[in-house]
Amino acid sequence: MNMKSVIIIIFLAVFNLLLIVIPNTSGFKNFIGNSKGFSGCISCGDTWNWKKSHSTDYGPVESASEKYQITIQSGCHPMCEECWASSTPEERLPHYMKLVDRWEEDFLEEDVESETKKKQMERYEQKRKWIKAAVLNGR
Repeated sequence: MNMKSVIIIIFLAVFNLLLIVIPNTSGFKNFIGNSKGFSGCISCGDTWNWKKSHSTDYGPVESASEKYQITIQSGCHPMCEECWASSTPEERLPHYMKLVDRWEEDFLEEDVESETKKKQMERYEQKRKWIKAAVLNGR
């Protein structure tokens, strides 16, 4: 066997190994998720295209329709199930507050009148209180 054949065999072996290993790494999965516009866990950075999020309900339950007795409650999911399960409520809280910070930042970039901004910022402050209570109660 000549040197060229050995190099080709080694190249093919490494290439095949990479085809098996790389698609199963979180870095590759996150690359795919980020390129498709997925957001992800604020704690570990893994994207929602392959990680299950933990949803936390917060705030009052409101009636969406009296005729059909449908109720709604707000919810958010800044953490994956894995990170949520392996942390305490106190460790989770900064990640939830960071999500509300992002909501506020996104809203402040919008071009809206100051009275609307003031009301929306008050809503975010209320959401921050509800989320904090929900997280510290283990939801």
